[in-house]
Amino acid sequence: MKRLFTLVSGLGLLFALPAVGLAQRFDDGRGQPGPSLIESVERHLERVESDAYWSRGERHRAEVALGHLSHFDQRWHQGRFDNGQLGEAIEHIQGVLSHNRINERQRDLLAQDVEALRGFRASRGRGY
Repeated sequence: MKRLFTLVSGLGLLFALPAVGLAQRFDDGRGQPGPSLIESVERHLERVESDAYWSRGERHRAEVALGHLSHFDQRWHQGRFDNGQLGEAIEHIQGVLSHNRINERQRDLLAQDVEALRGFRASRGRGY
């Protein structure tokens, strides 16, 4: 019986360690996970998109950026930092800034988001 308890305890510990490692890996030191930045950028982009009267091409640029952000966020929650998806998202948000009609306040907000995402990418999510 003692052997069975030891075996079950050991297996439980074996399966628990990876989960603890992931939690520590993506903690920013303040107890807040990195995706809060991603979610914030998604909300800003969605708000800009809903407030604007854009052409099909302008709307498409925003939707593609949102898709890359969403895909990055899904992978991030799985414990993977997908630099390619994040880079694509940044590039497409920059395309929205460069080519879409946006009011000055929203443009400034998205420009700040792009800079924050670049910092996030450079640090691989540490400190955010």
